[in-house]
Amino acid sequence: MLEGLYGILLSINIYSFIENPIENIIDFYQKNNKIHFIYLIICLSLFIILSGGRNSYRIETSKIYSPMTKAIADSFFDSILIINYFLMEIDFKFEEEKNILCFILNLILSIIIVFSGCVYSELLNIYYFNLERDTYREVSFRAKIVESINDDNE
Repeated sequence: MLEGLYGILLSINIYSFIENPIENIIDFYQKNNKIHFIYLIICLSLFIILSGGRNSYRIETSKIYSPMTKAIADSFFDSILIINYFLMEIDFKFEEEKNILCFILNLILSIIIVFSGCVYSELLNIYYFNLERDTYREVSFRAKIVESINDDNE
């Protein structure tokens, strides 16, 4: 809570040197009718409440999941966005034509990133070139074997 208060005070002070926000609010109040001003106050209040909820959600998510898990989830969504932007013709244009090579390259790279992230966070275990050796599952399995051997020797 203190970090948020410090951030608000810092941002208000920096913004006040550039442009005084109170003067903008007074100008808006004088130029528009009262209903627009009430609407502005309601929207600002909702913005403050919803951004506080979003920040608390981010904190709770970081406590439960690791940053790598969140990065993998965002990477899954990136592949969907790349396909969407290509189909809606928002991106991947070069001289008013679709650049299919750029689209395919971006899509393949995003899939490689997702696959690598899943391997790194051990969602996928690859039993090839001894890549599974230091995963949590294999280390636990070897520990149980050693424990059962020690119990049998006693």
